[in-house]
Amino acid sequence: MERCLSCGRDAEYTFRMLEVQTLPVRDLGGEKKVQALGRFREEAICRTCAAAYRDAVMKPRSRLIRKLLPFLGVLLFGVLMLTLFLRGPRALTICGAAGVICGILGLFTGIRETLTLRKAYVSLSEEEALRRAAWERLLEKLPKKDGDNDLSYIPETPETLKLKNGDLMVVYHLLPAIAKKAWTMLREDADLQGGGG
Repeated sequence: MERCLSCGRDAEYTFRMLEVQTLPVRDLGGEKKVQALGRFREEAICRTCAAAYRDAVMKPRSRLIRKLLPFLGVLLFGVLMLTLFLRGPRALTICGAAGVICGILGLFTGIRETLTLRKAYVSLSEEEALRRAAWERLLEKLPKKDGDNDLSYIPETPETLKLKNGDLMVVYHLLPAIAKKAWTMLREDADLQGGGG
């Protein structure tokens, strides 16, 4: 049996995934990205860690506080700057106004994202919610960088295998040629694994 990547116990949820390496490149024309497909990996998460993640999504109070605290600090700093320097130097007034705007936008975005995620979990069955929570917990634990490259992962699941390569490109932020190659590799690997998922 596989071991949980999060806690090391025996794991119930195993995921096979294709690694995607993305290198952001800046040049005179702006920012572009170079992508390459890595290897297939198989990792697992236990039911306990998945349930803890799902519970944190369903009761997001502490998670929301951690997410919103920096934006609340920016908002308060902006209000303080506006209060102290409203009739003072223009640069400090603009800095205060920018702090207020950034703080409000950050708070609004954080609340919206948290409630949207919770709503998505509410619509799932118990087992589907646990499986999704296991995948999202796994994504938190997997490496995000390999040298200068950003790492992302495409799960080899029945849902992913149903996607066309254009959909794969949009959902996983792939370049067209990489999406086509990933589409082919996922199907070939699923055939080798006996249906994937």
